[in-house]
Amino acid sequence: MAATEKPPVFVIGPTTRCGTSLLQRLLNSTGRIVVYGENFALLQTFPDIIRNYQREADAKRKVIAMARDLLVEKKEDFEASSLFPDFDSYLRALIGSFRLLLRSYRDDAAALGFERWGIKHQIRSQTSFAILPRLLPDARYVMIYRDLLPVARSAKARWPGDFRGPQDWRRFARNWADNIRTMQRLSGDAFLLLKYENFTADPEPHLQRLERFVEIDGIDRAVMTRRINDQPRFAPDGSAVTGYRPPQPLSDEETDLMMSECAAFYRELGYGAAG
Repeated sequence: MAATEKPPVFVIGPTTRCGTSLLQRLLNSTGRIVVYGENFALLQTFPDIIRNYQREADAKRKVIAMARDLLVEKKEDFEASSLFPDFDSYLRALIGSFRLLLRSYRDDAAALGFERWGIKHQIRSQTSFAILPRLLPDARYVMIYRDLLPVARSAKARWPGDFRGPQDWRRFARNWADNIRTMQRLSGDAFLLLKYENFTADPEPHLQRLERFVEIDGIDRAVMTRRINDQPRFAPDGSAVTGYRPPQPLSDEETDLMMSECAAFYRELGYGAAG
């Protein structure tokens, strides 16, 4: 089967530091698929634009048609904020533009010699993520979630500026919980949901399951033994250095703030007593 005929693979996490980079590295280690880095403009902003344009479609279609009639047929003098291209033609163009950008990934992967391609993504907007399977029903979605506390420790080390006050810790926990719930609601052959702790505790059956799901074998098991969680730094000669940024401890207050948002769901996922 040609590369252009195979569906993309999206590696999805409910927030940062949940294991998507590990899955990306594992799949890329096969040499047969390339999973590209995050592109929120493509996988969040574009679906949002399409979704918002589709909302109240009949009303918008009617208003636009009336404005066009005022301009062309009645030749009225009017304030034309509602004057748009034909609704359905414009919507097709929006979706076509989205698909055109995706084809650029497909074509780049094929030019590099890969038979499959994908994109790593973290959910920042549930509404934009929810429309992805409708826009791309043939795609495959590998989703992974992880215990909130190590996720937060790792995020604190990587992006300390994201946590400036109590509201940021609460927001982080709410997003983690809400986005995992969103992932849990997705079912069917196009979706694979993994729990990071189970995956890393006994990798082999999960790696075999992952290979079957994406229909690509040859994952390098040694990737599981290497800890890399930082973007490469490039030396003047072009060589890259990748590293591991140790997680930062959480204070009791920071932990309590997060658990105040999701303690029951945290336990429901099997992560034990809060704190």
